[in-house]
Amino acid sequence: MGIGPLMPWRRASREHLRNNFLIPVVGTVVGLAILLVLSMRDPFAAIGFGLCVFVLGTILQEFVRGALARHRATGENYLVALGGLVRRNNRRYGGYIVHLAILLIGARAVGSQVYQQQTQATLAPGQSVSLAGYTITAGGIQTTNPPGVKVIDAVLSVNGQDLRPEKQFFDNFPQQPSTKVGLRSTPFEDLYVVLGGWDGDGPTARVSLAVFVNPLVIWIWTGGVLLLLGTLVTLWPAPVPSRQRATVPVGGRAVGSLREIRRRGDCLTCPPGAARRGAGRRARRRGAPRRPAIAMSGVRRRISSGFAVRSGGRHARRHPHQAGRG
Repeated sequence: MGIGPLMPWRRASREHLRNNFLIPVVGTVVGLAILLVLSMRDPFAAIGFGLCVFVLGTILQEFVRGALARHRATGENYLVALGGLVRRNNRRYGGYIVHLAILLIGARAVGSQVYQQQTQATLAPGQSVSLAGYTITAGGIQTTNPPGVKVIDAVLSVNGQDLRPEKQFFDNFPQQPSTKVGLRSTPFEDLYVVLGGWDGDGPTARVSLAVFVNPLVIWIWTGGVLLLLGTLVTLWPAPVPSRQRATVPVGGRAVGSLREIRRRGDCLTCPPGAARRGAGRRARRRGAPRRPAIAMSGVRRRISSGFAVRSGGRHARRHPHQAGRG
């Protein structure tokens, strides 16, 4: 996805490759340096995220170059130029949007395989467990009875904020409880807390928890939305250029559409009088009747007068208008 769009078919040269790949490669190196500063030491994660950064650099480069070129050509605002670029080349840039969606999904897959963390703990009221920067403190359980269901909540505090994972026991299915996960979501990771069990009742109950920290979960949902958007952009019918007549004064006369110029017989490089005289001669030739012909020794000749020209042929004859004259 990162190399293919930058490789022209049978026209690749060293200069072309340098111009197209310089920015993505530099961006990849800088991105890997930042990840190393952030204490990323896993080689699988470094390779995976490095490839994602390279593909992201190629996609952004294509959008920026196209928008700048359209801005210089039309003078449009940069955002308007970007919208016009996608609208006029919907298949190409719709494909880039799909590439971006796959990139986000791939980055999420790499992050979930390398940086997912989990733990389990049984906590009495006031006790805490910590994982990936989250501190979870237990506060017993709370029981409520909405119509048709019994709900048991674990009263928890996550970094000072309330969180309530729960179990739901429906009257029709008392042996099949439903679990509602306590969720805290950010753009980079999601915290899941599952209530596995409890001992006791009320504020003094002990709770058993399963805690999960899943990185980049929201990226897979964003990638799915972008995948749908890129598909719609690619399949959207391209706009048909409108045909409008342009009138420009050239040589003292107005020039319309090409069809009108041909119909009038104008010549853009000739003096005005010459163009009209030429048009008149052509019109007379088109409208004039076919001139009569005489056969003289097997050769067809055209005549412009009413008299037949005798050329010595035995089969020469007079023009029909001169028939009967001596």
